[in-house]
Amino acid sequence: MGKRILVTAGRLPAALEICRGLATTGATVISADSHPAHICQGSRAVARSYQIASPRFDYQRYRENILDIVKREKIDLIVPASEDVFHLARFAPELRQHCEVFSPEPELLFAVHHKQKFIELAAGLGLTVPESVLFTDMENLPG
Repeated sequence: MGKRILVTAGRLPAALEICRGLATTGATVISADSHPAHICQGSRAVARSYQIASPRFDYQRYRENILDIVKREKIDLIVPASEDVFHLARFAPELRQHCEVFSPEPELLFAVHHKQKFIELAAGLGLTVPESVLFTDMENLPG
């Protein structure tokens, strides 16, 4: 039997492509999105779709909705299709008690997203990077 996979951001065309690809492997694909109607709902590749709270407006309910789906559907893997990866990262340790999350550890995720930390990380790996200064106030504005 294939894995049970939750794909988030079901309103995005990229999520639909992810769902279709996963379904061809024999996975049971579940989608979720905060919009009441989303593109993945009508796909034969998706076994079930859920409307969840918006993490932007009700993070606690979003967290509860995701955990409920993971437990109810016996999810093996969550695949975030977009920026929702950052919301999931906030409770990734809790999620990982129940399933895998297709995302790097939160510390690395946030570091590579932060422009200055990314530059510092790349420089630390010996890569050539452009000169960069973190703007914190008018005093450190290059100039």
